[in-house]
Amino acid sequence: MRSGHVTPIDERIGRFTAEPLYSVLAAPRWGGRFDRLISHDSMKLAALCYFSLLVYVHQVRGVDGAIGQPLCSFRDGEFGLLGYALFCAVALVGAVYTFGLRRFGEPQEAANTLGGGLLLLIVVATPSRWPLHDASALVLLGSIYVHYAIVLSQRPGRVLMLVHLGMPLLLAAAIGFHSYGLWQKGMIGYFVAVAVVHHHVAANRARRGALSVNREHELVGGVA
Repeated sequence: MRSGHVTPIDERIGRFTAEPLYSVLAAPRWGGRFDRLISHDSMKLAALCYFSLLVYVHQVRGVDGAIGQPLCSFRDGEFGLLGYALFCAVALVGAVYTFGLRRFGEPQEAANTLGGGLLLLIVVATPSRWPLHDASALVLLGSIYVHYAIVLSQRPGRVLMLVHLGMPLLLAAAIGFHSYGLWQKGMIGYFVAVAVVHHHVAANRARRGALSVNREHELVGGVA
């Protein structure tokens, strides 16, 4: 290769190597540490923590009485700490999701989740009987719903977006319009599942991009 001659591959490698994403994903010194911290497995574990705790809370409080209660009502009564633990599990899912998207090269989508974190904090900090609590909970659910609608609208195909748009009604019909509490927990569970899938897809896309840049880097190094 002639000295001082810049090829398109050189420019592309320079662009990637100047970004934190490449240095995190492609540098061998990170390797397993990166995977342990923000791999899709960590997201799955966070989601499993939430669902396991949700099932346990229903068993402790009695399934018949708890099934129709919204998530916030679990903060009240003898087992209130378990209710707060549920919200901590939700916050853990959100934190892993946000941190992962930022590391996987989707900072804009990661930033969109910050407002949801603030709303979640208001929901946890306010009593269930306060109008601010109810309004914040509804806005939080609505903002997450809109967030994923925007994410899906940017992907090829429209089937998944149409399913997502109809999910509130489909879920209500699936539970036989049982109660708001059951519907709310179903929607939260749906959002957690979608977050796991989105996190997994973003992680795989980032890894493929890093491997592609590594191959180009090796190719340029071999012909230099």
